[in-house]
Amino acid sequence: MKAEAEPLVSALVPVHNGARTLVQALRSLLDQTLGDLEVVVIDDGSTDATPRLLAELARGDPRLRPFRQERAGIARSLNRGLALARGRYIARLDADDLSLPGRLERQVGEMERCPELVIAGSAVYQLSEAGALRVVEPPLSDGAIRLALLFDNPFAHSALMLRRAALVRGGLGYNPAYAQCEDYELWSRLLEHGEGMNLPEPLVVRREHPAQASLEAGDAPAAWAERIARDNLRRAGLDLPLETVRRVRGWLQERPAARGRGDEEAVAALFAFLERIEREGRFDPHEVRRLRARLLLRLKALIRIRPGDAPDLAVYLWQRARYLSRLRRGARRAQRLAYLWRIDSAEGHGRGAV
Repeated sequence: MKAEAEPLVSALVPVHNGARTLVQALRSLLDQTLGDLEVVVIDDGSTDATPRLLAELARGDPRLRPFRQERAGIARSLNRGLALARGRYIARLDADDLSLPGRLERQVGEMERCPELVIAGSAVYQLSEAGALRVVEPPLSDGAIRLALLFDNPFAHSALMLRRAALVRGGLGYNPAYAQCEDYELWSRLLEHGEGMNLPEPLVVRREHPAQASLEAGDAPAAWAERIARDNLRRAGLDLPLETVRRVRGWLQERPAARGRGDEEAVAALFAFLERIEREGRFDPHEVRRLRARLLLRLKALIRIRPGDAPDLAVYLWQRARYLSRLRRGARRAQRLAYLWRIDSAEGHGRGAV
């Protein structure tokens, strides 16, 4: 008997009690412009209508492969999915998010073009429960990603595509010891085996709603992320005080409104750190200067900008203007679709298809 051909892409979707959003998420994968795929769904002990919805969808499309298990947690569920995946590439999607129609085709194109790539992500649309839409901009180049990795997760988990051969070759998987940020910890190890990138255009819609595990967890993810950031700094032979790491992570997410206690010492430590790594040449100097310019603008309330900073600031602002101009081209369509992407019923499938 002829063996079944392996798909080009395995999309991996873990779910626990995701009936509200699961069908729309899966349809966003099954309706991709790239059809050579399988969708591996790990039902992690759901007690709602998830098993019934999966059975109904699987009857209509053989590319959907659902697997049910006793509650095991996100890392073990993802590892089971990785073991079951047969595709050359593995695409991730959470059960409450959506892939835009050309996402997989776009990412596969980059992976095929660049054999050194082991991980490819993208910008994402962040959709609030009220329907407000914004773009989350990630670091784009491999150099920018490696620098960002020192402080925070440079990828949106739901927007990722991985090269399965790199995971197999490195014996890599999600670490179940990490109750949160298991993805950030894995990327920190995976990037020792190849390069990473993020595409500038949003390819995924990430939805915010009260049932999200990341929102329910409170401050726990920040503590796990700080631990991984410190590990990444040590792995690179660098070090910063924990309080400085904590403040930098906060500053990269939100502009400080006023000077706080201890900010002056943390700012001095941060900019001395950036000068050191630029001088040593261990990271892309262009990306170090770009991060420095970004932080100068973020920390205007805490630091005095010097005349010598003007060239780096000018380059950064010019690049930002070009990027935002590209984003505006897609914003009108995104706003029209935001109404369809909203979740509006206890067990609903959204207002429409992507």
